[in-house]
Amino acid sequence: FDVTDVGYTMSASFQPIDIDEAIAASVDGDEVTFLQVHNNSGDDYIPHPLLRVTYEETRDDLDGHYWAVIKTNALDCSSDSDDYGSADCNDSYERISLGEANLDAMTDIDISVGNSRLVITVEGEEKVDYDISYWGDLLS
Repeated sequence: FDVTDVGYTMSASFQPIDIDEAIAASVDGDEVTFLQVHNNSGDDYIPHPLLRVTYEETRDDLDGHYWAVIKTNALDCSSDSDDYGSADCNDSYERISLGEANLDAMTDIDISVGNSRLVITVEGEEKVDYDISYWGDLLS
């Protein structure tokens, strides 16, 4: 991450290798996570990332897309937490398509977190601009 006056930016270029094998070996057999943004550690830490960038073979009738999986609240929804099973925990992720994956070439992704915004740019095109003011106390 590069620290700036407006937050943090992570830039990555990647190309999946043997994606079918990776998906088959994944926990649920349907997605692979490539990038994550986590919260700070300490007393207010929650064991869930703010963002996961994943590849899924099929979701919402879209085949072979990258997805932004965004935690929509700052609740600890792990099985030993007070919020486990609550309505807010049961609906605590939003998935936004980042576009069809080109498995034959590198993909450039920039992720910026700051000023209560999560911004994701793929191949120079802004795909996500998301209000994360609820995450403010968890930023590291």
